[in-house]
Amino acid sequence: METATKTMTAGEYLAWEANQETRYEFFYGEAIAVPGSKKKHNKIIGNCYRQLADAVLQKGGEIYTEDIKLRVDRENVYTYPDVMVTCEPEDEQEEYFVNSPRLIIEVLSDSTAAKDRSDKLIYYRRLPELQNYLMVWQDQRRVEHYARNAEGHWLYEVYENPADAVLIADFGVSLGLSAIYNRVL
Repeated sequence: METATKTMTAGEYLAWEANQETRYEFFYGEAIAVPGSKKKHNKIIGNCYRQLADAVLQKGGEIYTEDIKLRVDRENVYTYPDVMVTCEPEDEQEEYFVNSPRLIIEVLSDSTAAKDRSDKLIYYRRLPELQNYLMVWQDQRRVEHYARNAEGHWLYEVYENPADAVLIADFGVSLGLSAIYNRVL
C-alpha cells in the first residue's frame, strides 16, 4: 500500500486528503492509500447493503459505504469502512465522516485483510456505540462476526455454511451468507 511521505497531524491529513484523487486512511500520523477493489468486493458491499436497508431505515438509522470516513479517534485514526450503520443524530451533522457507528462491515482482500483483522479490529472495538463488526472474506465463503453482548463483552463467531445467517440483533435482521455471496462465489 502506498503511504504519504511525511508524518502529519489529523488536521493536516484532512486538508491534504480532500485534494487527493486516491482515498487515504490515517493511522497516528501516517496516511495510507486505500487500494481499489475488485468487482466481487463491490458486489458483496451491495449485497450487504440490500439486506440491511429496510431494517436500518425502519430503526431511524443510516447506511454508508466505502466513500465515507469513520473518525475512530479524533486525533489519530480515520478509516473508510466498506459498510457502516449509524443511528446517532450527531452523525448526520457531519458532512464527510461518521463518529458513532453501530455496525461496521469490512470486505477482506489480500491487501487489506491483515490490517482489518488486527489494527482495525482493535480500534473499532473501542468505539462505545459499536455493537457488530463483520469481516467478510471475498475469495471464500467466510464471515467473522464480533458482537458486543449486554455486559459489553465481545463474542466471536465464524459463519461458512451457505445456509448460515449472521444475526444483527439491534436491527432485527439476519444477513444470509447465500445472499452476501450472491453472484460472487
